[in-house]
Amino acid sequence: MSRLLSALALLVGLSGSAWAQSYIYTPPTSTPGVGTVTSITAGEGVDLDGTCGSGSTTTTGTLSSCTNINPQTGTTYTVLATDCGKQITLSNASAVAVTLPQAGSGGDFAAGCKIGFTNLGAGAVTITPTTSTIDGLAARVLQQYGGVNVISNGTNYVSTGVAPAVGADGIIDQDQIPTATTVIKGGVKASTCVSMSGASLTVSTNCRTASITMIIDGGGSAITTGVKGYIEVPFSCTISQVTMLADQSGSIVVDIWKDTYANYPPTDADSITASAVPTISAATKSQDGTITGWTTGITAGDILGFNVDSASTVTLVTVSLTCVKT
Repeated sequence: MSRLLSALALLVGLSGSAWAQSYIYTPPTSTPGVGTVTSITAGEGVDLDGTCGSGSTTTTGTLSSCTNINPQTGTTYTVLATDCGKQITLSNASAVAVTLPQAGSGGDFAAGCKIGFTNLGAGAVTITPTTSTIDGLAARVLQQYGGVNVISNGTNYVSTGVAPAVGADGIIDQDQIPTATTVIKGGVKASTCVSMSGASLTVSTNCRTASITMIIDGGGSAITTGVKGYIEVPFSCTISQVTMLADQSGSIVVDIWKDTYANYPPTDADSITASAVPTISAATKSQDGTITGWTTGITAGDILGFNVDSASTVTLVTVSLTCVKT
């Protein structure tokens, strides 16, 4: 019996060994991640020979970054798809109109297409995208030596790396700042008061208008004749109108004299009103925007004197000179 069991155990052991399998590892014929570059062609932003050319190599070469220049000297230019990655320079004494095709149009100017613009000429350069916008604007304007990079996001353009144009007067041109209505130039915020063109800043007449006012008060009684007071004007200006407002109906004539601070006080010989002396006649008000014959110019620091030549009934009157600062 024991011999039978031994025989069966031997049979099972032989059968088990007969079912075993062997596995053999075969290494790869090449090393992963290692290969040979057979050709390199330079393009926008990549250079092989240090000349920003478009050469190629199948052996050895040194890769470096570069930017190709596309110089334009005309008054119009339409940007090409091949301008992506380039710096376009514009140079003309007259205004230059640049048309920038729609971002992503026809597969061109796709997201990531970057184009640089620099204005080297005296004429302003206006960059106008077709359908698309730049920073939400319909156009961007570059004054001389101003520059901007625009990048397509596939639908519109955004700007980056803005280089503001600074004139000989040290003023930064407002056209470098991406906003439709509010711009800053030389630290001045533009509004309805300020307009700018190139290096020139102009303050509108309305925002330079001031009033010089003298109140003559009779203290409840009719105003008497004679000098009623003096005013120093701290700014230069040009008088454009005189207005008189009385407390009640009556008549009054007020002459105005002007002289320098050094010659204070002014006298009747220094009258600036000629034959058109400010007058209320049997009324409560008067206004003269013609001021015929007047000496209208005032220099900062001048002294004005107000003299009542005649008066009747009026106990209080305001004499107001409207002037434009110069």
